[in-house]
Amino acid sequence: MTEKEGFINWMTDKWAQSSINAYSSKIDKLSRDLKIRSIISESLYDIKNPKELQSIFHRWYSVPEFKQNDDNSHKQESNAFKRYIDFRLHEQKLGLNSTQEIISIAKDEEFITEKETYLFALEEHLQDFLIRNLSTIRKHNLKLYDDGERRGKEYPTDVGPIDILTVDDKGDFFVFETKLSRGVDRALGQLLRYMGWVKINMARNKNVYGYIVANKMDEKIKYAVEMTPNVFLCEYEMKFDINFLDKKVTS
Repeated sequence: MTEKEGFINWMTDKWAQSSINAYSSKIDKLSRDLKIRSIISESLYDIKNPKELQSIFHRWYSVPEFKQNDDNSHKQESNAFKRYIDFRLHEQKLGLNSTQEIISIAKDEEFITEKETYLFALEEHLQDFLIRNLSTIRKHNLKLYDDGERRGKEYPTDVGPIDILTVDDKGDFFVFETKLSRGVDRALGQLLRYMGWVKINMARNKNVYGYIVANKMDEKIKYAVEMTPNVFLCEYEMKFDINFLDKKVTS
């Protein structure tokens, strides 16, 4: 997979196809313009350090001519550049989450059991799995939110990105907060902020519900949600089996 393909793949669950095409095209154009003016010697796709990209971003748009051109095009170019920096920040974050680090973090949690060795390695993996299997939430016919430009994975809000934003057939909103093994109790505060933002800015007269999804819930979070009727807890379970296959050739 090329670096450009990786960027496009990262955007797939987040933006509509028209936006994905526009963003990738803008990065192609920016690469050419930056090289012509000797600000970079290679394609932007070859630069993976987020800090270096942010420095290039500020240097480029500190020039009045380029900033004005961007403003005249409704900031399509700078938004594409920001999305590309987000992509590289995302990659950097994944690089810090080594298997050993995840194991050491898990050992600090009082409710961790031996069974939790078989967790999703990263929250994004859990999010992707949930998005592909929304039908498993049988009480509701849910689908990933899509406004034609932005999709409901890591949906941006003024109070932080929502892990997964979905809607049902009635137009009610369902906000998902996913956790691996850390901060399940603190997740309630995050979830309520997101739900409040969705209610004020998107839902209007529609209902807003919240789901916290984790491998295991502790008693603290169970008590907390007793006073929040629109919030529900979901535990996921992973199974791992090995089956021996019969050999076709016998001695």
